[in-house]
Amino acid sequence: MPRWLAFGSQDEWADVAIFDTALRDTGSWRVSNRTTITNVTVLKDGGVVVECHGTDRAEFDGGMRSVGFDAREVAEIRHVARAGEIWAIAKS
Repeated sequence: MPRWLAFGSQDEWADVAIFDTALRDTGSWRVSNRTTITNVTVLKDGGVVVECHGTDRAEFDGGMRSVGFDAREVAEIRHVARAGEIWAIAKS
């Protein structure tokens, strides 16, 4: 299943209380039955990185817009390594 990383900003999420309110409910992570946001990271410089997996990039784009996330770049993931596991995501 394809995965993407989106790089951008959502100014309100710099406040951890607002970030918590926006994302605590697991429904916030489920864009559709086939598209799920798996990780959101707010960087010290105010940037935000959002990871998603799904079958349709357009659903991911719409989900980000619905929470006010301004994506300046979206990249499809090819490989992932986490704690010693290697996952091939995209076909080379």
